[in-house]
Amino acid sequence: MDEKKKFTGYAHRVVVPIANPRTSAQLLRFAASLTHPEKGRIRAIYIRLPNSTYEDVSEKLEKICYVVSQSQDVPVELMVMNATSVARGVLDAVREANADLLVLGFQAPLDGQFVIGDVTEEVARVTSNDLIVYRHVPDGEIKRVLVPVTDLAGTESALLHAAHLANFHDVPLFALYVETSTPTPFWKTDAPPPIWQQMSLMEVALSGEPHHEQVQHKIIKGQDIVSGVVSEATPDDIIVLSVQRSTSSLNKWLFGPTAQKMLRLAPGALALVKRHDEEDDTILNQVAHYLNRWTPRLTLGERTEVISQAGDLVRANTNYLVMIVLSSILASIGLLQSSAAVIIGAMLVAPLMSPLMGFGVGLALGELDMMRKSALTVIQGVLMVLVVAMFVGLISAFPLPTPEMLARGEPTFLDMMVALASGVAGAFALARKDIPAALAGTAIAAALVPPICTTGLALALGEMDLMVGAGLLTIVNVICISIASAGTFALLGVRGTGEIPTVRRWIVSGLLLVLIGIPMGFLLWNATQQSRVKYETEQVLEERFQGAEVVSVDLEGSAIIVTIQSPQSITVPEMVATEIELEARIDKQISLHLIVLSVVQAEEVNEDAVSPLE
Repeated sequence: MDEKKKFTGYAHRVVVPIANPRTSAQLLRFAASLTHPEKGRIRAIYIRLPNSTYEDVSEKLEKICYVVSQSQDVPVELMVMNATSVARGVLDAVREANADLLVLGFQAPLDGQFVIGDVTEEVARVTSNDLIVYRHVPDGEIKRVLVPVTDLAGTESALLHAAHLANFHDVPLFALYVETSTPTPFWKTDAPPPIWQQMSLMEVALSGEPHHEQVQHKIIKGQDIVSGVVSEATPDDIIVLSVQRSTSSLNKWLFGPTAQKMLRLAPGALALVKRHDEEDDTILNQVAHYLNRWTPRLTLGERTEVISQAGDLVRANTNYLVMIVLSSILASIGLLQSSAAVIIGAMLVAPLMSPLMGFGVGLALGELDMMRKSALTVIQGVLMVLVVAMFVGLISAFPLPTPEMLARGEPTFLDMMVALASGVAGAFALARKDIPAALAGTAIAAALVPPICTTGLALALGEMDLMVGAGLLTIVNVICISIASAGTFALLGVRGTGEIPTVRRWIVSGLLLVLIGIPMGFLLWNATQQSRVKYETEQVLEERFQGAEVVSVDLEGSAIIVTIQSPQSITVPEMVATEIELEARIDKQISLHLIVLSVVQAEEVNEDAVSPLE
């Protein structure tokens, strides 16, 4: 047999969450039977929760991993991770290890019913990795491996794992075909094919697979697939049941009545297999699957918490109003003093992140009421910042705009990118509890509070152009942060079909981004051209007039007003020649105006020529 074909279906990087020393060894041995004999390795994950009251069993688990590694001849590494929840820790560990197989264990039976368990359910619903959920029966010796034949692709992938299990335990492998006594109505087009056709299709599908000769085909009778398999199985058998990759199939098999009935009635061990078959997938689906593996999607509990928290963020309470006023005063003073340190301090206390994140969640969910409340809170906060900034500007003794204010009066495409990145950071920090929300809040405040305060200060100083520029920057930033946060929440799994249809939501959001992106792109291009003209002007003047230093370059239409310091006088012909050379450099007709500041250099004083004082 071809050596490559021999190891088909084995996993190279297997992640196994463990916590209970009594069941960890069996779970690790099961994972070892599915791991590549030569290149495979197992990473056992133990999640340590903050302020947990449970005993830390990491030392016991370390010994168990060592024993399993030695006995099964497969490297087993224990990794202890700190996480806000077990499910979040498992999902992060799977991504960090780039695992191609995740093995989860079921919870012990309670009152005669088998419970999947919160952690297993949360992880299974979110992960897009190959997944096997395993239920072990204590003190049971496996004598047969049984695979119920369901769909062709799913059963084929389940048989691959089952073959490895059978070889590992040196037991026979059976493919079970359940023949039901209830005839299928002729009008049901999704009815399964006859047994003889199922067997023929399975024989053809397995003909090129390794160990296909060891698969024994057996027909059994039953009212349904569960009753048929259960009537055949014994406590010494392990049942390997295939689960298709799609979410609907996963819900149907893992969390639906079929799985629950199999869990309750199966007398022995049980493994539910969800495998991604890349060979029968399109390139786009493979790319989407790869991206999904690296997308930190939220669990059901985390999504619920984000939505609940967003409901609290949309309200303008006393804390919000007080912090808005304080941050406005700090930012206004920092802008007037042109003090970056004071402006940063204002960013640290600004609370504008809260309602904007609430709006993002509402947009992702399509909840119009949440969006309306968030928008009102944002508008109220913006108006308060404007009023406070105007008041500070009126009572201040600064008649002219400062450099920090002027820097926020000319919005560009780069400012739009800053706002988009701030929105993504805010949403990600709100969803991930291990990231301090203050970090993202500072980023959002940096994109909002200084421009709003600049708008109010410019209005107080009578600088209308500066007010319009800063106001435009504020509007752009609010829109970009809201849309970016909504997209991030949707990517993380916080989405739903609310009052606003999903398609309409994202069409409107996309159009808004395009509409504000066009003027922002134009402004960026214009700013780039102005920077180029200023740079070329400085280069030409410093090259032509040795010892001269350019103080400032101002552009007013086609006129370039340059202030320079020079120890020598500049004649009119020299200035005309400079203008001609500069026009050739920038390929544009200009009018050059020079303001020359004379530099007087004191000559050395000859001490012998100075008469001593008597």
